[in-house]
Amino acid sequence: MRSALLLLTAACLSALLSACDYYSMSPQKIKADRRTYFACVGFVRIHKEQKSGRELYSVLFTDSRGIKRSLESVKLLEITPIASRVTTPMPSPLPDPIKDKDDDGLPFKNGWTYSWPDGTAAKLVNGRWTPTQQRNPVCVPENS
Repeated sequence: MRSALLLLTAACLSALLSACDYYSMSPQKIKADRRTYFACVGFVRIHKEQKSGRELYSVLFTDSRGIKRSLESVKLLEITPIASRVTTPMPSPLPDPIKDKDDDGLPFKNGWTYSWPDGTAAKLVNGRWTPTQQRNPVCVPENS
């Protein structure tokens, strides 16, 4: 009876130890069975276990809209960190910071960041246009 109880305990512990959870911080690009997702808020939880000699994954994450997503029985999983901020495209051609004026007809001001209707932006620093940073577009909710 005692050896049967030890054997059962060992089997249960073995099953528990074969399942592992890993955590990584957002933002992350998740490729799960050839589909792509983006985790944008909080932690990504990856649960790995062996079933019938195969590794299967479950992934919990929060997307750009703040919706918690759960992917189950994933066979192929690739998780890659992505930048939380990226360089905003600059307009081309750039306005002359000395001769041209802003939308209000005023001279461009040093230290100010200007944005254009097409989504481009630039900051005037010591009389020269420099790139700005924006939140990674894959983690910006639609309609925001």
